[in-house]
Amino acid sequence: MPSCKIGWIRVPGGGVLEIFAFEPRQPPVAVPWNRVGLTHFSFNVRNLPRWHDYLQRKGVEIVSPPERSPRGHSFFFVRDFDGNLIELMDLGYMHYVLGWLGPLGGWLFRRGMYKRYYAETVI
Repeated sequence: MPSCKIGWIRVPGGGVLEIFAFEPRQPPVAVPWNRVGLTHFSFNVRNLPRWHDYLQRKGVEIVSPPERSPRGHSFFFVRDFDGNLIELMDLGYMHYVLGWLGPLGGWLFRRGMYKRYYAETVI
C-alpha cells in the first residue's frame, strides 16, 4: 500500500522546509535549474568551500563546482537522493544587507533590476 512520511526542518527567521518520503519510491525526474517555476531551493551558508568539501566527502552528488556570481555571492548546486536541486550559497556582504533591510530588501529587489522578471512571472 502506498504511504507518505512527512518531516519539517525549521530554519532561522521562522522558515520551515517540509520534506516528504513516498513509498514505493519512483525514479527522480530531471529538473532544469533555469526554467520558470520552482526549480530548486537555496541555503545561505558561511565558508562555502568547507561545505563543498564536506558534502563531497559524504558522497553527495555535486552538480557544479563553487563559482562566484557577478553580484559577488558564491554558490554551488547539489542533488539530493530524490533528484531535487539544492543551492548552497554564501551571500558575502549581502548577508548583512538583507539582515538589515529584511522585508524591505525583498521589496526593493522586486522593484529594482529584477522588476521585469517579477512582472512577467507573477500571476
